[in-house]
Amino acid sequence: SFLPIQPTADEIAEKLTFTGLEVSSVKNMAAGMEKVVVAKIEKTRPHPNADRLTLCEVTSGIEKFNIVCGAHNMKEGDHVALALPGATLPNGMSIKKSKIRGEPSEGMLCSESELGFSETSEGILILLAETKLGDKLADALGRNDWLLEFEITPNRGDCLSVIGLVREITAAFGVAAKVPTGEAEGPTEGAFRAVVHDTAGSPRYALRQIDSLAAKPTPSWMKQRLEAAGVRSINNLVDVTNYVMIEWGQPLHAFDRDKVVESIQVRRAKDGETIDCLDGVERQLMPEDLVIADGKGPVAIAGVMGGQRAAVSEKTKAILLESAHFDPKSVRRTARRLGLHTESSHRFERWVDPANVWSASQRAVDLYAEAAGGKEIGGMECRIRPFAHRKIHLRQGLIQRILGEGIKNAGEYLARLGLPLEKKEDGWMVEIPSRRSDLEREIDLVEEVARLYGYDRIPSKIPPLMKEPQIDGLFDRVSTVRNLCRGAGLVEIRGYSFGKAGDQEQLGHSHLGKAIRLANPIASDQEVMRQSLLPTLLSAWNVNRTRQVEGARLFEIGSVFGESDGAARTPAREELHLGILMAGKTFGRGWHGKSRTPDFYDAKGIVEVLSAEMGWGAFAWKQEEVPSYLHPGRASVIYRGAEKIGEAGLLHPRIERSYESGRAVFVDLHLGSLFVAGQKTVRIKTLSAYPHVRRDIAIVVKSDIPSETIEAEILKVRDPLLQSVELFDVYEGKGVPSGQQSNAYSLVFASPERTLTEVEVDAVLTNIVVTLESKLGAKLRT
Repeated sequence: SFLPIQPTADEIAEKLTFTGLEVSSVKNMAAGMEKVVVAKIEKTRPHPNADRLTLCEVTSGIEKFNIVCGAHNMKEGDHVALALPGATLPNGMSIKKSKIRGEPSEGMLCSESELGFSETSEGILILLAETKLGDKLADALGRNDWLLEFEITPNRGDCLSVIGLVREITAAFGVAAKVPTGEAEGPTEGAFRAVVHDTAGSPRYALRQIDSLAAKPTPSWMKQRLEAAGVRSINNLVDVTNYVMIEWGQPLHAFDRDKVVESIQVRRAKDGETIDCLDGVERQLMPEDLVIADGKGPVAIAGVMGGQRAAVSEKTKAILLESAHFDPKSVRRTARRLGLHTESSHRFERWVDPANVWSASQRAVDLYAEAAGGKEIGGMECRIRPFAHRKIHLRQGLIQRILGEGIKNAGEYLARLGLPLEKKEDGWMVEIPSRRSDLEREIDLVEEVARLYGYDRIPSKIPPLMKEPQIDGLFDRVSTVRNLCRGAGLVEIRGYSFGKAGDQEQLGHSHLGKAIRLANPIASDQEVMRQSLLPTLLSAWNVNRTRQVEGARLFEIGSVFGESDGAARTPAREELHLGILMAGKTFGRGWHGKSRTPDFYDAKGIVEVLSAEMGWGAFAWKQEEVPSYLHPGRASVIYRGAEKIGEAGLLHPRIERSYESGRAVFVDLHLGSLFVAGQKTVRIKTLSAYPHVRRDIAIVVKSDIPSETIEAEILKVRDPLLQSVELFDVYEGKGVPSGQQSNAYSLVFASPERTLTEVEVDAVLTNIVVTLESKLGAKLRT
């Protein structure tokens, strides 16, 4: 109706996709109806062998058919949709000749659900009597067309209408659009008055009275277009407002004139006021809610939903038609608080063009005259605040610098979008119409030029004012850690940076101090910035568990946050952490038929691999100051030198019960601290070609001496022949004094130059034993 050209649906989809408007689907509305025709029921009689079936004799005007039908809403003379043998309906049903309870059936009479018009239906589809027999159903219903579905971003409220999309299509094809210009100004007085008390909430408000209305079926062309747009047809009085909303992007609301008491008022709600909404729910209003009220109280929530008291019905003879511009923030706040998301609020939240307030209502007046016989008695428009068109100076040089391409005819692309412009020496002065609230800066106009010129036509090259891209050191290190974790059999998750306020209370005190509360949280369970990665990982594990996953080995690299201690310039602290969670039966049964849950040493092993590969050096594991969310006897704090860089261990039983996680192991590494501290040089040496010598020794030491202390003393001998030390056994019991334990170590000796002798190895071994005796009071166990 609005295009001077007739491109195919695929051509439109391709063009608009390249201009930045996402086309999510292209659907042939006639698909599945190729062999469905208009037919007439000439005769019906009961099925002789089935009480619930009916035999119908139908004609397509050319040929007659016998049909067995299970519905009972039809009668002789009705026009119906007949699916011929060989048809495959939109719901996937294949039609063929058959016998049903001994009677032949040469097709099927279709319901709306079988044709894909609705999800459910109570009987077959009854068509209007004026439909022509033998016509294809798609032609008779005006469905021989294509439907394009768009994903509109929040900043493009102007595209939430057919006319808005037409402007984009014609701009992309470089032709002129046949669309109304808007900006019509209405009278200031009429048969019915409206008073705007809250001018900030509604800077433009129009009201028109239309009488002599008759409720009757909506014209088929209007009903077809509404249903194609996903809007259910109700009646002609309501459908007109929905049609103008889809066509113009301007939500309208109709009040039953005879149900409105005194005058219409646009104001904020009063304390204690409620409204029975059209969905049958009574809602409590707050003083910040903008409402439309009469002398008795609220009749609508402005821009969101109407009320039951002044609702239009089939008995309505006169309406007050509302068209307005409501403040997007006000509508968004009220809709969100009430949990209401309507077609109207969706548009008002994203900006409705104030220039269309009167023009769109005039379109509705014309449609009411056509669809319901309505006559306008009078109207009024309150223009409290003018919406001056902004002007932006667009420089040709900026286009060159940003796009790397000098587009000399850039002004032509802006003119295609209906943006008035004046040529200047260095570019253009561009006037921004009120419908394009997204165009605020010069860079926005550069983007408009780029998308219409074609992103695919802009060469890929580095702009001359930019330096050669450099590899970010932090990004490189994080990528290495991520790959090492994956190599260790862990699966990465990505969680929100927000969490519940109670999470940290359950985990205990955070070194980051107080949690940062969000001023406008997106959900009730995302009200603070997270202070630990553990809740996110536990949540992911619970989701996996509900889907019958027996075990999980998960990790996440992300930031945790806390309030600043006041000494820093920024009000918040942010740290980069690595969190690892192993829970459930993480080690499957395999061929040996056994499975096990993770333990502390699984976590310790992964941390040691990361340390070795990243060159962080040796870590110290101490059971001191273990955080309260970890098991006090099966967890450690991790140190690098004197700096605490993390903790690892089993979760405290209290946390396991609270999160219903079962047995789980958690690791938290402060990557930011590790990256700042740097990494040691990793030295690589050739393996010796000569045979190595392995000696095992067992020493008795006090039970409170950690094995890492013993290993450190062995390595301090610093003999070049000693290659490695590995603990392979710990024993307490008979033969070992109380309070002591026996640790057995495997020592490997080798030389890159020669085969070692027994004398050389014994000398080093003796030196090690003497060192352990003098430093730790250890004794060689024989």
